[in-house]
Amino acid sequence: MPNEKEPLTTPAVYQIMVDGQEIDALYVDLQQLTVELSRSRAGIARIEFSTVRQADGSWNVVDSGLLAPWKQITIKLVLAKETQTLFKGFICDVVVAFSTEVSGIVVNCQDESLMLDREHVCCVWGDEDEPITDLAIVNIIAEKYNLKVDGQEGCTHESLAQDCTDIRFIKQRSEANGFELILQNGQIYFGPARVEDNLQKTIVLGGGIASNCTQLILHDDGYKPEKIKTMTLDKKNSSEDTLSPIQTRLGNNNCENSTCGLVDFSWKLSSQGKNGEALAVMAQAKADENSWKISATGNLDSVSYGGALLIGSIVKIEGIGERYSGLFYVDEVTHLISSSGYSQQFKVLKNALDS
Repeated sequence: MPNEKEPLTTPAVYQIMVDGQEIDALYVDLQQLTVELSRSRAGIARIEFSTVRQADGSWNVVDSGLLAPWKQITIKLVLAKETQTLFKGFICDVVVAFSTEVSGIVVNCQDESLMLDREHVCCVWGDEDEPITDLAIVNIIAEKYNLKVDGQEGCTHESLAQDCTDIRFIKQRSEANGFELILQNGQIYFGPARVEDNLQKTIVLGGGIASNCTQLILHDDGYKPEKIKTMTLDKKNSSEDTLSPIQTRLGNNNCENSTCGLVDFSWKLSSQGKNGEALAVMAQAKADENSWKISATGNLDSVSYGGALLIGSIVKIEGIGERYSGLFYVDEVTHLISSSGYSQQFKVLKNALDS
């Protein structure tokens, strides 16, 4: 791990392992480490080094033998005596800029979903005698890659065709169910937003010595309707239904503007070849997603906060007024470590107000 004599020193101690070997000799040349995590996209990491030509003509970082595509990489953080694995995956590509002045190398990494995106698979899941759920499909696929699964059953199929890579296929199934698909540290989460547990440490803005947030920009969206109407058409008749959000509210009052005196409005989905069950699932997912009317982005002083903010979790934010303070759902977090310190940029969502 980096020590106090090296130029990249922060109160956060980080550890980078490549194929199980720590990159001790390279820490002194590390310029910046960025880890981007999201509940809707693959996690990525970007590691930037300076590199210098040695007297024998070799380059100290380039020729270390540690950094090459498809090597496994793990990034850990030790903060406030707690160790957290920020990232686990593979090196995607290495970019080197050779120069007579300042040379550098950028190592781009992707989480373990990368190994599910190599082989195009054509097969049919389930039959009339043995229907199969989406969760069972995800479990079978995950077992191929030694990954564990946590989630909910999803839809059931008597015949479901796959004609793409495994990660693209289970991504399609997550979207069809209105589920999140989060792959972190050897485990796949395949299920709805987890808005009832995983409470993180409180984010405080402008709270004096207790403050750990340096900036927060909030967007209260009054356009997105929560109600979604479905229309099923066939030669003989048609039917219409209206669905409202069912996921847990992070507050006492919802954010919709039904009381403002305007005519109620909704988005409409038609069947377009989907059966009634599939259409209802899609509409419910859209209603729940649209209920996240409030979003906010901010910057976190990681040392004051004392840990890494986790995606797919709940966090309480204080100091932003009576209307907006309260519980939020963590959507994205970008971890930035450089010679200037360790900070986190985050995006959070809210579907209800306390006042």
